[in-house]
Amino acid sequence: MVFAVTLGEACIVLAASALALGAQQREYLPERAARFRPLTTTLCSGLAPADPDATQTDWRLVSDRHVLVYSALYDNEHGDFPFVRVIAAGLQEKFNHMQDMHCVMWFEGKDEPIATGPVVYEVIYPSLGHGDMWTAHFIKCQLPPSDEKLGSLGIPRLISITPQPCQPNPANQMEVFPNVFPPQTKTGFGVCYPALYNSFRNYKQLIEMFEVHRILGANLIIIYVYSASNEILRVLHQYQEHSSEDFAVQMLNWKIPDQRLKTSVHVQRASLNDCYYRMSNMGLKYVAVHDLDEILVPRAVHTWPQLLQRVDRDSCPCFSFQHYYYRRNRTLMQDLGEDLITQTSFFRTDQVDPPGKIRCKTMYKAGEGLSLDLHFPYQTRSGAECCMLDPEVAALHHYRSTPMESFVKHPSRYRYVEDKYMRWMYKRLKPSFESLCADIQQDSDSDEKSYHTHGEL
Repeated sequence: MVFAVTLGEACIVLAASALALGAQQREYLPERAARFRPLTTTLCSGLAPADPDATQTDWRLVSDRHVLVYSALYDNEHGDFPFVRVIAAGLQEKFNHMQDMHCVMWFEGKDEPIATGPVVYEVIYPSLGHGDMWTAHFIKCQLPPSDEKLGSLGIPRLISITPQPCQPNPANQMEVFPNVFPPQTKTGFGVCYPALYNSFRNYKQLIEMFEVHRILGANLIIIYVYSASNEILRVLHQYQEHSSEDFAVQMLNWKIPDQRLKTSVHVQRASLNDCYYRMSNMGLKYVAVHDLDEILVPRAVHTWPQLLQRVDRDSCPCFSFQHYYYRRNRTLMQDLGEDLITQTSFFRTDQVDPPGKIRCKTMYKAGEGLSLDLHFPYQTRSGAECCMLDPEVAALHHYRSTPMESFVKHPSRYRYVEDKYMRWMYKRLKPSFESLCADIQQDSDSDEKSYHTHGEL
């Protein structure tokens, strides 16, 4: 089913690609219009085989280029021919001055790698006002054609991005994540969270959101970790250890090699695009993209499978859930001794705010998105817009820890209504939440006891 292909170790692909369209004016070429340049294929005779044990599980530089690479995914759904999509990040001011890069590929049963290039370097997110910022891109590697000399090559096993073809000792080496699921066989629901940072430590919120999504019908959650507390890491390891075909959590490392690099929230758009393509390659049919304080909630039915059975149609590449802001009720949490945010925060804006896609979050059909933003896609394969869901049918519940700026500056603009819709899942949510929290607390107490014992010795 969904998890027949394993990820191996955490290795995320940030793919960067922008095309130089002129030194005078910075311009960006949409993915649908991007084309591979004439391909040069080189058999790298004498280049030592790659060491599979050296495969990266974090960000690495491309030597002599202002580019970082994270992961590589085989893509046979979004072009005229298959290619390898690399998730990358690049320095903005170099977009129009980036020198050529090449792809060095190792194939099963072949001792010598093959280099192709130049690559297509394609922007995901252009932050036009910040030339010194590193932002998300795709690098697209065209596969070498099969011929009498090379034979049938198949999908590359490993890939490196280099400034020159057949460069010895490349600075990066990524395992290519395959796509073995035809579109008609894909099934299930995935959730993509951006990277945790600032030593995120609210493990109870993490458990609640995971369990809520298990109830809604999620089959796989992928979450990236830039920095998090020990309790958070315990939660993630526990979920990973107890993963099954029905529900699994995967934690991926998101360490950027140079902390001084200026990025937009740790290049979070790269993580979302990596997750989306990774989920698609793993056989998921629908992929939800949102933050850890948000839930895409069916309101006319209870679960995601029921919702999609009702709203899905061929003309919809994705589904936009409009934004309700829910005020956190910490007083009630204290009075009741209740830690569940969704079971104590019952007052929301009386209308979606703002209506439409500005603050919406999105669920995608696998294969239909091309490049993803935080709220909605930059591009879809068909060019069609997401289908906007009526908030009576489904909506984004946003349980932000503090009100957004507009709510603080203009409180008279907003009215709140009581909405206890999420109470329907309380009896299922509460027992699993309490059990998991108790396990994590017990582990924390054991570590504390061990620390003090060690100190006394």
